[in-house]
Amino acid sequence: MPTSSPLTSIEDLKTKSAEVEGKVIGIDPGAGVMKSSEAAIRAYGLPVKLVDGSDATMTSALKNAVRQKKDIVVTGWTPQWMFARYELKYLADPKKVFGEDESVNTIVRRGLKDDQPEVYAILKKFKLGIKDEESMMAEN
Repeated sequence: MPTSSPLTSIEDLKTKSAEVEGKVIGIDPGAGVMKSSEAAIRAYGLPVKLVDGSDATMTSALKNAVRQKKDIVVTGWTPQWMFARYELKYLADPKKVFGEDESVNTIVRRGLKDDQPEVYAILKKFKLGIKDEESMMAEN
């Protein structure tokens, strides 16, 4: 959702679905975020239609809505490059249908600390925030 939108919560869509043309623009059917979006629509009793598409069609619809200064709801996730390119926000999810906040973690194989202590020491200090990862994704 563009940050300029007055909508702040998924619950707002119960009474203001017309502001997003009664649609949530999605990606490929069967994707995890699509299943979660279907669950949220049921849990909140929303009068919206989840529109299947692809990453490309979803981001194209987002780009057009941002350009036209229109509200739009898309199936976003974190980290995702579109947050680095556009001023977007998540709608609040009081029922936690989508779960908790995401994080970026560094994972190493067992034994790396013993086999390659220098590499392990570098990776142990390595910190990458979600905003940093999204910025790098947007560069591609």
